[in-house]
Amino acid sequence: SYLFAEIMQASYILVSLGLISFAAILQLAPAGLIGLFWRGGNSFGAAAGLLVGYSVWALTLVAPAMVREGWLPQTLMSEGLFGQLWLRPEAMFGTEGLPPLAHSVFWSLTLNLIFYMVGSFAYRPQKAERNLRAEMFDCMENDAGSIYRHARPTGLESYILREPKMIEAEQLLRKYLNSEKAEQLLLSVCEDLQLGGRSTLTIIELMELHRMLEQRLAGSIGAATAHSAVEESINYSEREAADLRSLFSHLASELNASIIEKDDSESEGIDMLMRLQEANEQQSLTLKRLQKRVDELEGIVDRQYKEIFDYRLEAQKLRVEREGLVERLDRRKSDPDLGD
Repeated sequence: SYLFAEIMQASYILVSLGLISFAAILQLAPAGLIGLFWRGGNSFGAAAGLLVGYSVWALTLVAPAMVREGWLPQTLMSEGLFGQLWLRPEAMFGTEGLPPLAHSVFWSLTLNLIFYMVGSFAYRPQKAERNLRAEMFDCMENDAGSIYRHARPTGLESYILREPKMIEAEQLLRKYLNSEKAEQLLLSVCEDLQLGGRSTLTIIELMELHRMLEQRLAGSIGAATAHSAVEESINYSEREAADLRSLFSHLASELNASIIEKDDSESEGIDMLMRLQEANEQQSLTLKRLQKRVDELEGIVDRQYKEIFDYRLEAQKLRVEREGLVERLDRRKSDPDLGD
């Protein structure tokens, strides 16, 4: 935009240059704004959207200015880019009658958004990008409300008064059991939880208390009735409810992270298996080539052995003939009459 302003400032007023620059800055909006709320966005989609958006911006706003300066032919405005009427800078896809700025902003942002979403769906980002995206959205979700911000995700803070919860549980049991049996059942649950003489409970202990009450009560009145009775009779304070939500959110995020890590490890394992298979195939091809070469060399050696054997056999024959000739010559020398 600065370079464009420096070049075109002689024939364009400041307002026009500012509007053209504003249209250029708007191309960052789809990836910048949607990426804050949509988990599916990624770098490839953002790059594709920006590339298409700035290309349309250059065609619809920068190119007409260059035509007016005489740097580009006038036919670009009437016949369109590459002679395509639907690529006319001020009437893309046949949309005529719009102001140049509105026309450019509409089509550049529309195509930018379309290519951003299509590119994000078509491309699976790398592990590092996926981890950064998960961290960002997890932080945004965990900071959604101030009521959750100070809750302890571990659930180990002992702040819940025990006595009111015991009275509440005893009242629930007495609705369906006699006083003696209700007292025995509540005492048994407290012993199983190993509460001892403590006067306060943690949120996890409170959850276990209610779960065990429902389980014991289900043996007398049925599971469905026991569940409904616990839901109707048990009340949580605002802090207790916040702690429960925070604890479950923490567990869910941990589970989600473990699933993502498992998926990544599985994909890495598959990639490693594919690489090993490819290496195995390459080694098999190499072994086949080496075996073929060995067979060729063995054939050459066999032929050489045969040639050597034939040579030795021929040499042996010649040696025998030579010895025979020498022997006959010796006999002739010793007995001249043999020659006659």
